[in-house]
Amino acid sequence: MSGFDMSPSSTNVHAQTNYGYMVGNQHGATNLTFITGGNTDASDAAFIQALRVSPDDSRTNAIESVSDRIVSACWDWILDHATYDAWLHNDDSRLLWIFGGPGKGKTVLAISLVAEIAASSDAIVCDFFCRHMDDKANSASAILRGLIRGLAQNQRRLIGVIRDKYKAPEDLNGAQLRELWGLLRAMLANCIGSKVVYLVIDAIDECRDDRPVLQLLEYIKKEPFKLPQIKVKWLITSRPSSEFERITGTDPGRCIIDLAMEEKASQSVEVFIEQSVNGMAKWNQKTKNDVLSFLRKVAEHTFLYVSMVWKELYQVPEWEISARLSELQSNNPGSILHGMYRVMLDRTLAMDKRSGNTYRQDILRVVLLATRVLNWAELAIAAGLPRQSYPYDHSSVGIGPIAELIQQCGHFLLLQSVCSHGWKQWPT
Repeated sequence: MSGFDMSPSSTNVHAQTNYGYMVGNQHGATNLTFITGGNTDASDAAFIQALRVSPDDSRTNAIESVSDRIVSACWDWILDHATYDAWLHNDDSRLLWIFGGPGKGKTVLAISLVAEIAASSDAIVCDFFCRHMDDKANSASAILRGLIRGLAQNQRRLIGVIRDKYKAPEDLNGAQLRELWGLLRAMLANCIGSKVVYLVIDAIDECRDDRPVLQLLEYIKKEPFKLPQIKVKWLITSRPSSEFERITGTDPGRCIIDLAMEEKASQSVEVFIEQSVNGMAKWNQKTKNDVLSFLRKVAEHTFLYVSMVWKELYQVPEWEISARLSELQSNNPGSILHGMYRVMLDRTLAMDKRSGNTYRQDILRVVLLATRVLNWAELAIAAGLPRQSYPYDHSSVGIGPIAELIQQCGHFLLLQSVCSHGWKQWPT
């Protein structure tokens, strides 16, 4: 046979993901393999736009929300953390879950680690920052769409994988979670030019519907991504969650960092306070000392509160600082915190609705009215919880359904020793 025989019987046409064409010999016949992906940039852009979610926008919004806190002293402690180092360098450690209460610096860590990993290696880094009030950033589907788009933007050849699965850009509109997960898997399997892909999801608990998020976590746990040419590592941040723990706790490749237990994380808040106050060259030393003392007293190792107070004080004339501090002392800026805690409360109430009871509401009601710290037995009796919710071992912490119910009350309650503590800044 001379030349190329274009008849169907002798031509092998395969859907590949790299651009151009390939020519090879098999049994003396010439085989021409057509490669999808050699389409116009405009057509590729249409598929990218059809994902409807921009990881760049989600990152920009996240950076803007914590711009005053993205300083090395607020996050670089984690670079020397043994758990982070194990996740980064151990092939078997594929999931790092960083969790902590509101304002503990999770988003600052995520933003900074994305930049650090991207700058210090040739790895592919894709990220997505969830936001509860943004419909393009508050669902499991949005997360996958964002990661898919990030991969496609990082390696344009991977758009061919999308085109192989969807004939037209509009076909992506109705893609469900399982389809999107399959698409992400296919794209990861076709990544080249790097040994590791890092996928970062910040504030996954900000998603409105828990069920798809839990399904996504199941997918992540069950898919080891043991690909010969590439390793896949996940970094996820969230508030503490018993449901997340239930799903990921059995994953042998999981590493965790609990910010509430990290002394250096708390120390970084102190450094942030000092840097912020000492940066006010126009203030005299007495004013600086007064503000430092106030912030140390009320911050409770929380970046968020320091940041909000700082915004209250930054443009106030120095002669008004003392009066403003007194005002803040008597009336914490609950209006600023209210939106965040409203989200947490709505999620807690939704758990009661799904469970067909009011146990979590009853717990919150009792703690709100209590005049002192309650132990678990007092709380269970006062809230009218069923006997089977009591811990199995009275001397243990975190055992039994009541501990899980307390955890499901979000960050409103803290379980310490065998006592339940109410959150001081309860929204009014």
